Formats: sequence, structure tokens, C-alpha cells
Amino acid sequence: MILLLSACTPLAQAPASNTEANKAVVRRAFDAFQHGDVAALNELFDPQGPWHTPSGTTIVQGGPYAELKASCGMCAALERRTITIDLILAEGDLVAVRSTWRGAYTGTFKGVAVSGMEISVVYTNVYRVRYAMSRTSHSNRGSSEPRLRAQRRKHARCAMR
Repeated sequence: MILLLSACTPLAQAPASNTEANKAVVRRAFDAFQHGDVAALNELFDPQGPWHTPSGTTIVQGGPYAELKASCGMCAALERRTITIDLILAEGDLVAVRSTWRGAYTGTFKGVAVSGMEISVVYTNVYRVRYAMSRTSHSNRGSSEPRLRAQRRKHARCAMR
């Protein structure tokens, strides 16, 4: 998955000293997940960006989306969701996040009807932050905009209560 702030190229690697800025961009994405902010998710995620799944397949992010369910299925499935960043680490252009998602699940999980059950899911995600040159209609100068690419998404645990 690539997170975008604008749809532009070429990509260039961010300086290693930007690790705190890179973590801030990832936190912004998690804030959008928490609040179900589809506009922010569309702004951050590149429709052509890859998702590298735990099974080893790569899928295209897709979008932009009009509904939360299409952009973040788990966000839409959790009522009263609380997303907590348990750990965030960065080195160079890589940002790793361990997060816990809690809420009342609406629907089925692995074929079992669990609608309304309180669940807790722990994810580990690794993002690669890229900076791209962008141009605005007000200026001919390029400016660097951060972008994220999820290298891995690993489902670690799901508990139903």
C-alpha cells in the first residue's frame, strides 16, 4: 500500500534524519483509520500502491473510494473502534507499527457470525516512506511530499469476547 499526499513522480528516498517526520505521516494514516476519514485515506494512499499480504501475494490498493468499507474493511466493520499504536519504530525510510484494534465487530469472521461481539485484533505493519516531487498550480517549484508503502501486513492475533 502506498500512502500519498499528492499523485506525483519521481520518487526519491527521504534522508535518514527524517525518521520522526516519517513516523508522523504513519500516525496521520492511523488517525484516519481511527476516525474513518475516507477523504484523508484517499489523500494518503496511492490507488496503484501494493499491499504485500501475509500469504505472500501482492494486491493493488485501488481507489479512490467513496465508502469506508472499500478503503478499510476492518475500520468499517468495527463499531466504537479504538485503534492504539502500541509500538512505532523507524529507521531511515522504514516505519514499523504494532497496533491493536478493538471494537464491536459487525458481520462474520472466518465464516462465524460475530455481529456485535467485542473483538481485539493486533496487527504488525511495516511502511516505507518515500518523498516525491510535486508541483502546485501556484508555483513552478517542486516540494517534497511524503508517501508510504506498506511492505508487509501481518495479522498477529484476534480475540473475541
